[in-house]
Amino acid sequence: MANKLDKLFLTDIGRKIYDKASETVIKYAKSDFYKNGVLVGLSGGADSVLLLLFLAEKRRLEGDFPLLAVHVNHMIRGNEADRDEDFSRTLCEEVGVEFISVKIDVPALAAERGIGFELAARDARYSEFDRIIKEKGNIQSIAVAHNATDNIETVIFNLLRGSGLRGICGISPSRDNIVRPLIGVSKSDIISALTDAGIAYVTDSTNLSSEYSRNYIRNEILPHLSHLTPDPEAHVTRASEIMRSDLDYLSSVSADFIEKNGYNPKLPELRGLHPAVLSRVITEMCERAGLFGVEYTHIKSIEALFNKENFRVSLPSSYVFRAEYGVCGVYKDVNDDGFSRELSIGLNEVPELGIAIGLSYDNDTVFSTNVYKFSKKVIVKSAIIYGKLIVRSKIDGDCYRYGGNTHKLKKIFNDKKIPPSKRCEIPVLCDDNGIFLVAGFSCRDDGKIPERALTVTFFYNEEAAICCLYNK
Repeated sequence: MANKLDKLFLTDIGRKIYDKASETVIKYAKSDFYKNGVLVGLSGGADSVLLLLFLAEKRRLEGDFPLLAVHVNHMIRGNEADRDEDFSRTLCEEVGVEFISVKIDVPALAAERGIGFELAARDARYSEFDRIIKEKGNIQSIAVAHNATDNIETVIFNLLRGSGLRGICGISPSRDNIVRPLIGVSKSDIISALTDAGIAYVTDSTNLSSEYSRNYIRNEILPHLSHLTPDPEAHVTRASEIMRSDLDYLSSVSADFIEKNGYNPKLPELRGLHPAVLSRVITEMCERAGLFGVEYTHIKSIEALFNKENFRVSLPSSYVFRAEYGVCGVYKDVNDDGFSRELSIGLNEVPELGIAIGLSYDNDTVFSTNVYKFSKKVIVKSAIIYGKLIVRSKIDGDCYRYGGNTHKLKKIFNDKKIPPSKRCEIPVLCDDNGIFLVAGFSCRDDGKIPERALTVTFFYNEEAAICCLYNK
């Protein structure tokens, strides 16, 4: 193998690949990519074999660093999968690279999660990579073997799906601690380099079938592109770089907007955005709420309702985009069954709301808490407390008397323009006679002065300070 390795990187094509991969790492990886140790995903295919050999050569020529090859057997192709694992192990023994193999039942995982084999396999690989890195302790970087031909397949696939700029940017050269040194190298160059050096690799038989969309692009479409240009991968790689630059700029404009307006912007601000920025702002709002993969059709459905002050648009995975009194947000659309908790004198944690409620008959009582950023004190001078105290969420038909009149909570909230989605988060304090205080509003008027005034202190974290925001 040593002679073959020498030959691999002494040929013109081998030197070209070595230089290109080195350039990619310098351009897209952190400066300590090698020093931090590298985990390389090794399937046994031509791409991953060349990537492993590149890293082994880099370690030999430019200084030692931890290098680990990890092979994930997806248990999909039976004996062929076992063959790939054995081949990968033998290769690592020959080049002196530490090897770890892992078996994961991808078909079972895909069935359990209700997703396709390809997505389940990818998730399983990266999950194992992360786990092994944590266990090893001396490795932080991950190298995977996507190449320029994989990238052009991805661009075509996403383009035909109607993807936006992010999708047709193709495969990113790096993400977090993951780097793709071969992303600028074509598959044909990889095969030529290995063949010229007499280095073996394995072939996944499923790649030969055009039954799957990506395989159809690879086997049926890509071979014809050379009639239009002699090096289609190079042109698409350059186009991807240009589009990623454009995407970075639009993303920075979107980030500036969110920094200024937050994740609950007002409709007038959204209406004034260029469509390219608007789509990214809405995408960021969705991802902040936990929804990933929002599509163009959803964004256009939202934009079509911008002439209204109040509307809602259903999104995937039970999320909704809501505009309430002109304030927008993305929320998980769950049924609110309400809650009710009994309170006692002292400090009461209310995790359902992310708040705490301090109760005392001594106005000078100080409650010790460093968790909450805001507090609001109310002295209940107009209500006589009867029986036990509870805090609960609102209930349809709620009302209580203050200022000489009976007030419905719904009307109170409407007058204050409190978004319906936030109303269930406002604490309603009750005793045996009903509501005596709604956080941010007046106390119940019982018509006479109580013998002892109850002091109620509401402690809010930044996200739960509903009354601070809406009831100033």
